[in-house]
Amino acid sequence: MIRNHLTKLSFISILITILMINSSLHSSAATRDWYVGTSVKYALIWSESITTITTIDALEGFGYCSEEMEIRFDIISIDSINHELVANMTIAGIGTGESDGYTDAGVISGLLADSLFDIDYRWDKKGDRLVLTDFDMHYFDMVFFIEPDWEIFNTNMGRLLDRTQIVDIVTDGLWTTYEITLGDFLDSIVSYDIMGVRDTVDSQFTLSNSSTKWSFSFDLSNVIYKRECGTHVDSYFPYSTYTVSYTLDFTEGGTLNLFEYNIITEVTTDDAVEEEVYSVIIQKGGFEAVETPSNFSYSLLSLMILPVLLYFSKKKKRPKPGVIKNA
Repeated sequence: MIRNHLTKLSFISILITILMINSSLHSSAATRDWYVGTSVKYALIWSESITTITTIDALEGFGYCSEEMEIRFDIISIDSINHELVANMTIAGIGTGESDGYTDAGVISGLLADSLFDIDYRWDKKGDRLVLTDFDMHYFDMVFFIEPDWEIFNTNMGRLLDRTQIVDIVTDGLWTTYEITLGDFLDSIVSYDIMGVRDTVDSQFTLSNSSTKWSFSFDLSNVIYKRECGTHVDSYFPYSTYTVSYTLDFTEGGTLNLFEYNIITEVTTDDAVEEEVYSVIIQKGGFEAVETPSNFSYSLLSLMILPVLLYFSKKKKRPKPGVIKNA
């Protein structure tokens, strides 16, 4: 779930570190489209909004943060044996500095396969049940340039889609231990779309060895719960809206083309109605590529206006004083 990104380090600081990935495995890269002297420009658009309305007093609060910038990578050296590169990274309004990166397709895809999904369950003592309390997709393990060994990459990514893998282990505090698999998780949520496979119980997933784009979307509305710690026992409140989407797209030659990540949530607790919208777009080609109608104008428009629409929709959805809105 969203971990209050407003209190985290700035997006710029995180960006500067995302190329720092350890490399240890062998990879035989195919023909790549990035070389010494290659210069690539990206648009980075990050946005988060938080809307809160107290259930007793109907007091409204709205917070919005965003950053939009262009950055450019100019590759100045490549070590093909150790899978390393050095690039000058220029950030608009900040300056230029060297950025070291690793490009091993096996290592990068292995990191994604091992850590992309974050799925957590807890035992609800009050309700005597197992509840899903956290779902997120980690994305700071990506890179802008990768050796295009897509067979190795997709073989590793295939591990991520193994329905039998255990995603969490929970005990009820007494004698029973629950092992939750990815299949258990997928079959319990409202809907999902993983690389074109949609909403089918017991669906198996296959990846083409030549895939260069990976997409995921999940709807966990009324399935996932917000946990609030109590003095003696915790309380759990269902999210009436909880959707997550993730897209990672490279060129055939191994240059990042597009990354997009979105989370939209709404939950009603004993104290407030809370809505959050969190979005990140990284687009090759800079702002002009994002704004191209045939490319990403819809996503950009949604990113800009959705928090405002959520805020003004409260005029219609405001709960009456003294009444707790049911999820």
